[in-house]
Amino acid sequence: MHGSIDEWQKHFKNVIKIDVNHYEINKKQISEIFSRRNLIVHNNSIVNSIYLKETSNNNYKIDDSVDSSIEYINNVQR
Repeated sequence: MHGSIDEWQKHFKNVIKIDVNHYEINKKQISEIFSRRNLIVHNNSIVNSIYLKETSNNNYKIDDSVDSSIEYINNVQR
């Protein structure tokens, strides 16, 4: 599982034939969650240029550690 949320959306649409355009409403939030998950799993929660590019998140800079607390998780579920 790799690639951006945009690449996954294209994959679902073109290969699996599932339309996920209804996610456009929350695309920015979904992209941030997806990218943060990748940082946690693949980069020990350390911000890299890929995360910054995919999220345009100005709250972090390269080599910062992202928040993966219960509070963060509970807040993004709303």
